[in-house]
Amino acid sequence: GVTCSNNGDNSTNVVSGLDFTNLNLNGTLTQTVCSLPNLTHLLLRFNNFTQPFPLFLLDLCPHLTYLDLSQNWFYGDLPTNISALTKLQYLSLEANSFTGSIPADFGSLPDLTLLRLRDNCLDGPIPPELGNLSNLRKLDLAYIYPTDPSVYRVIPPELGNLTNLESLELMGSNFFGTIPSILGGLSHLSMFDLSDNTLTGIVPPSLTNLTNIQYFYLYQNQLSGPLPRFGHLHDLIDIEMSDNYFNGTIPESFSQIASLNRLSLQHNYLRGEIP
Repeated sequence: GVTCSNNGDNSTNVVSGLDFTNLNLNGTLTQTVCSLPNLTHLLLRFNNFTQPFPLFLLDLCPHLTYLDLSQNWFYGDLPTNISALTKLQYLSLEANSFTGSIPADFGSLPDLTLLRLRDNCLDGPIPPELGNLSNLRKLDLAYIYPTDPSVYRVIPPELGNLTNLESLELMGSNFFGTIPSILGGLSHLSMFDLSDNTLTGIVPPSLTNLTNIQYFYLYQNQLSGPLPRFGHLHDLIDIEMSDNYFNGTIPESFSQIASLNRLSLQHNYLRGEIP
């Protein structure tokens, strides 16, 4: 659909948004889309565009605040100068065929509130510069499969600087090593998903400071040590920590979480009674 908005002089309306979601469009996107000088929203998800990232958007659509190219067949490298879109607030490139690494320049979008890159074949480390996205609320780097599955990456501690973050999804992306304890300072988090990786060590006690957490997923890793004590986190709905190496007993405090709908701890090395 087409969205129009007032151009500021209260006399005329201009086209500010194009939503071509799920229209079975194919071929390539051309720069004629940027002939609309007031375009701020461009949604092309669930189509069949087949081309590299349309770099002309960076030069010819400078007012974009919302860009969604997800669920297409875009391929090749991610743009190294995405920060040319200085007003960008929402960027979703999910479920395409992008390759290469995540450019450090992705950390230079000061107004960005959502970054979703899941389901692409991305190599290399997660750039620590993403920790500069001070307004980010949702970060989704799930299932960014490296082209070489023997290559692993670590969780950069700089993500702990994202103090406005509400959702952190890093599952299935070949992360190894330990969970940075600084992530326990992300007090606005409601979704925390590091499942299906190769993380080791203990669950940092600092994660029990996530007072707004609702969904906590660490299943299918190689984590060990005692289970965290979450009894004081009264918004928890779902805890999934199965298929790890946790040991000891199940904390009695788990039974004090009145909001809890599901607790999954199977395939660990726990002992004792179920509280």
